[in-house]
Amino acid sequence: MKRILLGIVLCCALAACSRWSNDDEIFMQTYTEVIIAREQFLDSNQANKRVAEVLKQHGFTEFSFRQRFQELAGKPERLRQILDSARNRARRIGEQEQKQEQKQHPQQEKKQEIQNK
Repeated sequence: MKRILLGIVLCCALAACSRWSNDDEIFMQTYTEVIIAREQFLDSNQANKRVAEVLKQHGFTEFSFRQRFQELAGKPERLRQILDSARNRARRIGEQEQKQEQKQHPQQEKKQEIQNK
């Protein structure tokens, strides 16, 4: 849940200085959260449920999201930029969460270092 909230905050902050149209920004935010959901859950049923929630939160159905993806596919360079940006945002969010977890649980990190030796 923290990951999702952090993602939304980060996306909103980046949207303020974004070069994307509002529709592109919404698509990118949605795709970023889809990536996070897919990484967050090992169980594909749980991941699919979370993805459906993300799509709904951003005003998409699965069909409309796919349709928007197909529209963007007609502009390959634009699609590549959007997908790359979404992947980078998801990666940054993941890195920030790891840092937060390390701050909250410094002993676990030390135990992992000892186990890895």
